[in-house]
Amino acid sequence: MFRLRLEIYFKKDAFFFDRGYKINLSSYFREVIKNQFFVFSDIIPSKKKPAKDGFWALDRAALILNTAFQELLPDIALKIMNTPVDFRYGRLTFSKAIFQRVPLERTGYLLSPVAVALPAGENLLWEERPERFSEALRQMLVDKYIRLYGRRPSDDRFLFRFRGRPVKEELDSGVIAYRGKFEIFSSEELVMLSYLCGLGSFNAMGYGMASPDLYLWKKPETMEGI
Repeated sequence: MFRLRLEIYFKKDAFFFDRGYKINLSSYFREVIKNQFFVFSDIIPSKKKPAKDGFWALDRAALILNTAFQELLPDIALKIMNTPVDFRYGRLTFSKAIFQRVPLERTGYLLSPVAVALPAGENLLWEERPERFSEALRQMLVDKYIRLYGRRPSDDRFLFRFRGRPVKEELDSGVIAYRGKFEIFSSEELVMLSYLCGLGSFNAMGYGMASPDLYLWKKPETMEGI
């Protein structure tokens, strides 16, 4: 299993990302990937200055992108490197795309917060009923699996829990989401889908990105960039 690490270099300038920058990225990735079975992380700068309505990114920044259609990753990377992204306060071009092998770990971190918004409009709160939160994540993964492969997974066991108390945050839509270290007790099919397509709701909007590692700027890269 692989994923794409996308980097942007700002040289001597800083760039301001408003709070709604993921809307721009979601539209961009939908156009490039041509399907909805993908997930991406927050933009994580090497140097960051928070502001009231967003944040300033200095020096360089990175994000992680993954999709269930692994065979498309080389083509996706080439399209991304040749297609700039329009944000509210300017246009950026990705500087590097790196293929990273992802180990199938049961313990990991959320590089973007996970939310559970049910079709009836209910927003599940993890602290109130963690077992129901976990079951909703399982059902969402099973539904994605069926849409992708036309059948149920042969083993649909899945249990999610946070290691310690997660950080709780409110999205612009008012939905409550969580980030932190997690553990998954699951079949290989569903834990892999968690990494490929994300956990919970709004994955193609940049939420529920699972990763075996937390820090993007502390480990050396081991594969060639494009």
